[in-house]
Amino acid sequence: MEFLGPVAIVLIVLVLLVIYFIPTIVAGARHHRHFWFIFLLNFLLGGTAIGWVAALIWAVLVEPVEPAVAAPPPLTPSTDDPAVKD
Repeated sequence: MEFLGPVAIVLIVLVLLVIYFIPTIVAGARHHRHFWFIFLLNFLLGGTAIGWVAALIWAVLVEPVEPAVAAPPPLTPSTDDPAVKD
């Protein structure tokens, strides 16, 4: 690869890594409950077409976990409420 400069080689490697980890990126963006398992499958078997496709299907098809929402603050009685007596 003498005709490519070092910057081009680094960019090509980065693009290939992003493509390789697309299933992991999708699982992370969807807050998937099995994110780390998908990452391991992608990392260990993503070099095979079957492992990569399996990780991508798992990341897309299984329902993701909804991010936790903070509970509203508890209601405190108002001083104007006639039911509240001192």
